[in-house]
Amino acid sequence: NPEFFKCVSRSTLQASGTSFGATLGALMRPSPSVALGASFRLPVNLRAQGTVTPEPPLALKEDLNPGAATLSLQLPWMVRVGGRYIGMDDDFELYDLELNVVYEGWGSAQRTGPIVDIPSLGAFQDIQTTVLHGYSNTFGLRGGGAYNIDVGEGILALRGGAYLDSSATDFAH
Repeated sequence: NPEFFKCVSRSTLQASGTSFGATLGALMRPSPSVALGASFRLPVNLRAQGTVTPEPPLALKEDLNPGAATLSLQLPWMVRVGGRYIGMDDDFELYDLELNVVYEGWGSAQRTGPIVDIPSLGAFQDIQTTVLHGYSNTFGLRGGGAYNIDVGEGILALRGGAYLDSSATDFAH
């Protein structure tokens, strides 16, 4: 609404933090020409401390000083499964074909979105903002391959691939 333009404000948040993540995986080679792999990444919780620097809205007749802020968000769990077929010419790897599938749980990790907590910002107290993303789970399909040419002093590798990733959000978000 045009009557609210005097209340519009933009803020910049600079924050840093550390976190812990873990991935479990397995690789299997049932034959010399086939490799199969799978991995599972646990969700990663991030909590970063920093400073928010606001631009005061036109309706506020005073400047706002920067204040402390905390950013909390979660990266999703992820499953990856892949396979590789290797074409050999005696002991030389002539070509390979690869196919990978990825599934990420964005819907549970970021459905509401990141949360920013600001204890005090001038006349404003206990600000908590949730950045709505409306994320949903995603999948990806990746395929590719390579063809190797022995050129005496080395190997010339010709590579190509393609991928398809679903969207994490709908058009409204």
